[in-house]
Amino acid sequence: MLKFQDDYTTLIAAFEDFILLVLTIIDGLYQQFVSTSVSQRRNVDTAKMSDSKSITLSICGELPGIDSENAWYSFVKRNFRHLFSQICCCTRFNRTRRALLQVTELIRQRLAQSFPIPSSRYFVIYSFPLPVCKFGRARYCRSFCADGTDYGRRPSKKETYFGFKAHALVTLEGYITAFEITPASVDDREGLRDLAQNRIGA
Repeated sequence: MLKFQDDYTTLIAAFEDFILLVLTIIDGLYQQFVSTSVSQRRNVDTAKMSDSKSITLSICGELPGIDSENAWYSFVKRNFRHLFSQICCCTRFNRTRRALLQVTELIRQRLAQSFPIPSSRYFVIYSFPLPVCKFGRARYCRSFCADGTDYGRRPSKKETYFGFKAHALVTLEGYITAFEITPASVDDREGLRDLAQNRIGA
């Protein structure tokens, strides 16, 4: 039991260093590339937490494998409150995170350009489902309705799901260079067409 606690403490400390590194990088990219219409938008000066910190928590939250937004928020408050002393309430944090999705994607693209990803002539298009709720609750689900959620098929499991579908452009080395989110009913070939056109246009 003691060894588990020691390992857990070491893991938290290492993750804390990682969060600080990511925050430093993201804050620099935010200051450099995000337009003033976003960074100086109305009421931004009254926010308890900066956009850079919200984006950092949003990105770092994908790494520990915590699926629940509320669980990730609780994890941060429990372990990293000293880094985010002005963290807002859970509802406002999740609302801000969603509002900054386009900014997060812009920073992700700039961040990817900062690393020496090997050039490749060949890519793989990988599509996978993004359900937003259990199938039995789909008729009552109001989350993301304005964003185009609908029903799609998951052939590998021979089941229908409700939500979105992700299409990722991946190099043979495993680097994700671009992705697109569509309603679940969109054919995989549509995602292929959009990603290919954007790649050729780039």
